[in-house]
Amino acid sequence: MAESVGTGTQSPVKAERRRFTSLILSGVRSGEEVIVPTVTFIASANPARYVGAYPVFFDCDEYCNLDVEAVRRFLRRECDLRNGITVNRVTGRRIAAIVPVHVFGTPADMDVVNELAQEHGFAVVEDATEAMGSLYKGRCCGSLASISCLSFNGNKIVTTGGGGAILTNDETIAKGRGT
Repeated sequence: MAESVGTGTQSPVKAERRRFTSLILSGVRSGEEVIVPTVTFIASANPARYVGAYPVFFDCDEYCNLDVEAVRRFLRRECDLRNGITVNRVTGRRIAAIVPVHVFGTPADMDVVNELAQEHGFAVVEDATEAMGSLYKGRCCGSLASISCLSFNGNKIVTTGGGGAILTNDETIAKGRGT
């Protein structure tokens, strides 16, 4: 799978643990916040809670993907950037990650997602489960962030009846050290 999407490393995991493990490897810690879309399976939000972080829900765009402009407005209007760390003014919590989910094979706007993450100092955990085989500006979904996750459950595009995978080009993440 890693070879087909152009990442260097693939690690098999239980399907329900792929996002949880990806968040931990991305440096998400208890008490922080994770940006997630509202239009997806509950498995996009639950892993944040398993880590002890809090999901921050955002509506979707016309393609049912995360509304990146709403995220941009939130970050600029309701958060402060302090020494490279973005903090939600209302909760006082660090924004640690964003989890774009490519819905129905249509990639989220990953240029904007990655730009916001770079600008605001948080990780991107790409969920490419529904977009395996899809391209975003000539690049395979699953290779558009430092860490991506896939599910192979029975109702997915590629299935093994269960399980999943984590994909990365980041050697630190591949060795399980996180950020």
